[in-house]
Amino acid sequence: CSTIGVLSTIGSQVSLFSMVGLSVVRLNGIRQSLRPPGEISRGKCLRVVLGVSFIFTISATIAILPIISGLEDFFVNGLKFPDQLQLFIGTPNKQNILLVIEAYFGRMKEKTLSWEIPAVMATLR
Repeated sequence: CSTIGVLSTIGSQVSLFSMVGLSVVRLNGIRQSLRPPGEISRGKCLRVVLGVSFIFTISATIAILPIISGLEDFFVNGLKFPDQLQLFIGTPNKQNILLVIEAYFGRMKEKTLSWEIPAVMATLR
């Protein structure tokens, strides 16, 4: 599921940045429309290749950052628990979820847990 999300985000971002790039090129072309067109040079080809590479790099970075486990607290807002599990109603963030788990299971070690651990502990009965 994460892979499909990453691919979808990369596709959306490539499309977005490509449209921005094409719009900038078009505006530049309108601005310089009174000049005769120049010939295609290695420098122009290199600029196009670098522009396309930049678009793909930025798009991949935007798509991959949310699935890096070290950044999960920044990108994950909450968890979806099964509807029959009424214990976590009103727990909008990880700190509140951990407080509920601590109250339910008893004493817990003081350390930062990943989002995966509260999800697993919530499914225990």
